[in-house]
Amino acid sequence: NMANICIFDAYGTLFDVMSAARMLANEKAYDKFSKYSEKVSNTWRIKQLEYTWLRNIMDDYLDFWQITKDGLDFALEESQIQNTQLRNRLLDLYWNLSAYSEARDVLIALKSNNIRTGILSNGSRDMLDSAVKSANLNDNLDVVLSIDKIKIYKPDPKSTKWFWTTSIAPKEMYYLYLQMVGIFLVQVNLALKHYGLTVILTLKIVLILNPGR
Repeated sequence: NMANICIFDAYGTLFDVMSAARMLANEKAYDKFSKYSEKVSNTWRIKQLEYTWLRNIMDDYLDFWQITKDGLDFALEESQIQNTQLRNRLLDLYWNLSAYSEARDVLIALKSNNIRTGILSNGSRDMLDSAVKSANLNDNLDVVLSIDKIKIYKPDPKSTKWFWTTSIAPKEMYYLYLQMVGIFLVQVNLALKHYGLTVILTLKIVLILNPGR
């Protein structure tokens, strides 16, 4: 049997979350930022994730764009960077993240095999639309789903449950969910198991079996 849909996370899977800082470091006006770019990027991403988990724990949803700004503020303060213009430029660039070099080829290959493709992301809808457009992936994705619709972040099981209610959810036995590696992958795995799905992990792919459908 062949899965008929492949759902991807957006940030850190299709879109390179480190690319905003790299692009800034390559701008002549901010060339001195290059020595901080990697540290700022890493902390920014970690705090972005941690703040979503914290919001879920507190049951106090805040949209992903505000969380993204809060994460950057922490990262800049950690590196002792106080530059409002630089901060604003980084945020501007985040709306136009680069896709990973293999992203388009993978999506094209899937669609050539009659597998639908989509995104299920914590990102707000306007952020996702901008990222998809700037990365020129519009023609390679069938659907873009933002959890902003239900206002609860992954990996809460409610986010997975909501996916099954969408029109893109498959009626077949299983579907694929491609996710980033690392701690977030482990948490998504646990959330999916909590929802009652059987999960088979490989290095970069989560295969979710749902015999009840």
